[in-house]
Amino acid sequence: MDELSNQWKKARTQLKTTTTDSTQLVGRARQRQRSSQYFQLGNILVLTITLIGVGSFFYWVAPVREVLSRVGVVCMLGGLLLRIAIEVWSIYKSRKIRLGTTTLQATQEAVGYYSFRKRVHGPVTLSIVGMYILGFYLLTPEFSLYIPFNWMVLMHVSFVVMAVFLFVQIRKGIKKEMKSLAELIEIQNDLQATPTGTELDS
Repeated sequence: MDELSNQWKKARTQLKTTTTDSTQLVGRARQRQRSSQYFQLGNILVLTITLIGVGSFFYWVAPVREVLSRVGVVCMLGGLLLRIAIEVWSIYKSRKIRLGTTTLQATQEAVGYYSFRKRVHGPVTLSIVGMYILGFYLLTPEFSLYIPFNWMVLMHVSFVVMAVFLFVQIRKGIKKEMKSLAELIEIQNDLQATPTGTELDS
């Protein structure tokens, strides 16, 4: 009878330890998920401020008249709007990941989201940046009619310097986000490997 009681106590201790470990893993996974979402919210804020600033400039200060210039404005504002929409969609997709489950599907959702963000930070972002730069240079012919050559040179140099600075800063944030997402996948794999095979409360 004592042996049976000891076995029951041992099993209960192991179950409690496993549950505690799983809870800690879920907590870590949610922390990584929040870190990614905060990065995206920060992107949305910066992009929205930029969109308002650029839009206000072309509406109040320099309303362009040439067709080529208007195409340039559309490229610049359209690129910003597209990236904002992608960040909003990313947050929605992130919240759809069922953290706290030990199922294969939950891990596949995390992997799928990681792949999606890699594409966003890769070819999608490069395309949007290219679109924005193209839009800026399409404005040059009309701007050159009203702005002295020296100021045009200064404007273009300033644009390049600011673009490089922003690229470096954004790249740091991207690396941090991708690291968080990679850790999230690792944690989700650990959860799937837990022996309980149960679903924890979200």
